[in-house]
Amino acid sequence: MESILDEQLNRLQRDCIDYYLVHAVDLKAINRLLKKDLIKFLNKARSEGKIKHVGFSYHGPKEEFELLVDGYDWDVVMVQYNYFDENVQASVDGIEYAASKGMGVFIMEPLKGGIRAGKMPSDAEEIFINANPGKSNARWAMEWVLNNRTVTCVLSGMNSIGQLDENLDVASKITPMSMSFEDLETVERVKRVMRNSLKINCSTCGYCMPCPRGVNIPECMKIYNEKYLFGHKGFLNPALFDYYQYVGGIMGNSGNAGKCNGCGKCLRKCPQKLDIISELNKVKKEFELPGMKIILAFIQKIGFPLYRQMVKLLNR
Repeated sequence: MESILDEQLNRLQRDCIDYYLVHAVDLKAINRLLKKDLIKFLNKARSEGKIKHVGFSYHGPKEEFELLVDGYDWDVVMVQYNYFDENVQASVDGIEYAASKGMGVFIMEPLKGGIRAGKMPSDAEEIFINANPGKSNARWAMEWVLNNRTVTCVLSGMNSIGQLDENLDVASKITPMSMSFEDLETVERVKRVMRNSLKINCSTCGYCMPCPRGVNIPECMKIYNEKYLFGHKGFLNPALFDYYQYVGGIMGNSGNAGKCNGCGKCLRKCPQKLDIISELNKVKKEFELPGMKIILAFIQKIGFPLYRQMVKLLNR
């Protein structure tokens, strides 16, 4: 860890990094890192002045989030948060808990990888246009995130100067709790329309969790729903990538639908009374390609190291 940090400082041509995050951890990952003396490394880097603020980014189930927040003297956390995913992963309650501990809350995926900025279901699109024909889908989404008083910083990917200008304009005008009640109601109406279009009537409340087999039930169903909600097509569609990344094991969080053994413990907990076992079977058939374990092993053992080596060569 020390050698990696020193290499990063050298590439950045800096003596200190302001915000240093341990990436994509859950309880399983953090326990593995603790055995590798993560805390000793972080404390030493802080005391030597190489790092000012320490945090972690999170893609795990919300049941584990507060445990991680309480596990170390973190300064910041980075979580996925947007108007359609407000109760998945860390969730609204988790974000407020982190803020109550004095942590900075950094937001990733405010546009869900650009989905919230692109084409939406026609009924939802019509609501936004009727409310304000001059406001883009991306602007609605960014305003909603920045309106949250617990949010410290928002990270948004941009592909053009126009997108940069729009994001800067939104950030300069929207302050916490500044959205009108009419605009907030507009977003709520869009959320309701989108939820009514879901293939699986899952509200991602998480009451079905934890799964004894480790299946991330809400995330599996959310990704399945988004594939059809946003018309993702083709072999290499965004939903398939999200599935392998967030629940397939690429990010270390293996909670794919195929792990379900049909025990049924989740069924009595679901307020929607969903046949979760059948729904997970749909998800498995949709995303889990033949040879899934081989594909994951290739990406983790060969694909990622090869990618990192290519990055090193390009940076020389």
